[in-house]
Amino acid sequence: MKMFLTLVSLLMVLLGTGWLFFPETMLAWWSVQTDGTGVYVARRYGGLLFGYAAILWMGRASEPSAARAAVL
Repeated sequence: MKMFLTLVSLLMVLLGTGWLFFPETMLAWWSVQTDGTGVYVARRYGGLLFGYAAILWMGRASEPSAARAAVL
């Protein structure tokens, strides 16, 4: 379980970095026109992914519990 949470956490950081710092590039992959609102929402999504990464990273060492099951 620790390896899975580590891997997913690192992937979330990678995606979060892309969405936070390069939103135009990330949106261009789906041929989405970017404007100020789209860039703002993409950057907020990047921040959300960093939050998920932090939750998963901190949950790596937790014992089996209802809280860990809820995170998963």
